[in-house]
Amino acid sequence: MRVVLPYDRDLAERYATLVFVLSLRFDMSKRKLNCLSFENIRAISAIIMEDWIVCGDDDVAIGGEGGEPALDKDFLTSLKDLRVLLDRDKEHRLAE
Repeated sequence: MRVVLPYDRDLAERYATLVFVLSLRFDMSKRKLNCLSFENIRAISAIIMEDWIVCGDDDVAIGGEGGEPALDKDFLTSLKDLRVLLDRDKEHRLAE
């Protein structure tokens, strides 16, 4: 026998956003993020969950043991490389 409980989809999405942000330990206390509303964070989290998360035992993920979702390790490495390039570009522009 299957039991179907009524639920509010909006409330479920808000809860999923909170769990996602907290489980991946996103630092939301940065001053640059003060202008973001919860709806902005919710939209960004949904995009990250859809496109940048790996799950399952077969995938290699950072902190993703036992099927727990985590950000793709190659993606994080690419972000670090991008950050270095942006810093160099900024230094180059300031030197001119």
